[in-house]
Amino acid sequence: MTVRCACFISIATILAALLLYGCAGIEGILKPGPERDTEITAAIKPRRQREFAQIQRHYDLESLLISILQYNNLALSFDYFPQFAWNGDFVFPEYLHKIFRVENSPFRPGEGTVLIAGYEGFETELRIERALLRREIGSEWWQVRQTYFDDTIHYEVFVSEDGDPVRIRYIEPGSGIPHEVEPGGIGEYDGMQEGHSEERELLLEEEEAAEIAKEWSYAFNEPSIVGEELIEVAAGKFIAVHVRDTYDDEYGTIVDYWISPDVPGNIVKIVYSSPGLDSYIVELQVLTVGNTSVIEISEIVEGAGDPDGVEG
Repeated sequence: MTVRCACFISIATILAALLLYGCAGIEGILKPGPERDTEITAAIKPRRQREFAQIQRHYDLESLLISILQYNNLALSFDYFPQFAWNGDFVFPEYLHKIFRVENSPFRPGEGTVLIAGYEGFETELRIERALLRREIGSEWWQVRQTYFDDTIHYEVFVSEDGDPVRIRYIEPGSGIPHEVEPGGIGEYDGMQEGHSEERELLLEEEEAAEIAKEWSYAFNEPSIVGEELIEVAAGKFIAVHVRDTYDDEYGTIVDYWISPDVPGNIVKIVYSSPGLDSYIVELQVLTVGNTSVIEISEIVEGAGDPDGVEG
């Protein structure tokens, strides 16, 4: 869900509007990269379904719901991508920091997930494909492809161990030209670092505790663990932890999360439901392996794109 139809500034408020409208969208399956990196191929074997037949990793309520906050920020970041791609706006990299600073799921190099979302009975409106391309000492390369109806963004981000985006490669909307930028050296993001370094340092320190708590209060009301359950989705059958949250709103909104700490990305299924209204469902469609970069390094242009050069 994005800012236009499905953002999570407040689940209780935004979901109420979402459940009033049906949406139609796109379909498709994420394909592994055409050429597999030798190092990645040697390091990974496709997981067997029996690996998800029981919960093996330790979990508590907070560790489970961290993946939901991450999903929310992924969805919210969508609308800020064009400003970053064309003007170097700092908001999108700030979202990337929010996303990757809390990464705690068991991705192996080359593994990816496809999450699809939409109203029950309607076609997919949102699709998020994510993969860990490579892991290095103190850093990781991630790939994200996100489609909302007919709009798609594609980027690969090199993040430090504390989640800061060090380099971002992306496909410029409209032109299809690949770019690479260092977020700390462009546009307002650079000005925020240099001109307001003390304020930024203070902000980042406070974010680690206060802002996560703020996001938590926006996203959840009184979540509780129902238990471990076998659930079947398009990607297969999984033992997942069922968490339920109920909102005291006019719609009687109930949110059910099925989360497995053993599954890459953790999220298996989410259902937002209200009596008499269509349910909004997020579901794990497929787990992928052998993902590699699809951005040709030889064609990369340094720096942000040019909105004036986009046709239409």
